[in-house]
Amino acid sequence: MNSLFERYNEIHSKLPIYDMHMHLGPLSGIELPWTSAKDMISAMDKAGVKAGFLSSHHAIALSKGGNSISLKAALENPGRIFAYLVVNPYDEEAFDKDVLEFQKHPEAWAGFKFHGSSHPVNLLDSPVSRKALALADKMQAIVLLHTWGGGGPASPIGIEPAIAKYKSAFFIMGHSCHGEWEKAGGILRKYKNAYADVVA
Repeated sequence: MNSLFERYNEIHSKLPIYDMHMHLGPLSGIELPWTSAKDMISAMDKAGVKAGFLSSHHAIALSKGGNSISLKAALENPGRIFAYLVVNPYDEEAFDKDVLEFQKHPEAWAGFKFHGSSHPVNLLDSPVSRKALALADKMQAIVLLHTWGGGGPASPIGIEPAIAKYKSAFFIMGHSCHGEWEKAGGILRKYKNAYADVVA
């Protein structure tokens, strides 16, 4: 009988593994063992992960400059790292500038990232978010949503209207609406363009 490791390698050769939810850089208050692209790729190699899709913590915390950090990491590691463009719903100028920069490098662009806990506004209530979602829909792009239970913009009730409206975009529910697992499952069953991310 083949060992578990041998069976894993056999499956992995036929079914590549992609990490769709990674973060670049340190985060205050949380111990993260791998914060650089180099360290992340080293960990990916050990785990048999073909490629990682990331956003920088800087892009989530601040609207200016952070997305360039993510894009730089993707351009320096082609085929291994892809960058999400984090959308700050309060800063249209920064969003427009970042889109122009990312459009120059489609090979490195993973899609869009929204963080409803750090930017607490419902997706469809922000003109910037609607602009980003319309573009994602047109591109048939990935949209990674930071989700969490307890109500608010990051909760199932907060994200479902956008998933229902933009049917050509692929929505990944980061953390699967942590704490409201059944409602997350309901969204998955209802919408073909919704996917679960079980990291929590």
